[in-house]
Amino acid sequence: MSSPDTIAAIIRDLEQMKSGQHEPPPPPTLPPSQGDGNDGGMERRINTLEGKVDKLVDRTVAIEVGIATLTERMAHLPSKEYLDDKFGKMLTRTGIMVAIIGGIVGLAVRFIPA
Repeated sequence: MSSPDTIAAIIRDLEQMKSGQHEPPPPPTLPPSQGDGNDGGMERRINTLEGKVDKLVDRTVAIEVGIATLTERMAHLPSKEYLDDKFGKMLTRTGIMVAIIGGIVGLAVRFIPA
């Protein structure tokens, strides 16, 4: 748990920042140059990184297009309610057909002499 002094210091800093009296700390300084004029291949490494970032951007765009295509295709798929309704109607029709065929067979057995 923070001590009351720490909390008071944080509140004081926030109030100073709000009023514009607080100055941010200076940025850290870089170590002094060796003076040999060698950048250590920095330009080549930066160019390599920029090329990789460009490839990543292209791949990200391709992924976004793929997701949009899948979303559009999924919008045209039948819903669960639609499939349940069709399956229920199919079962009902099958049951009716079985009952009719059973009735016909029963009548045939009854009236056709053996």
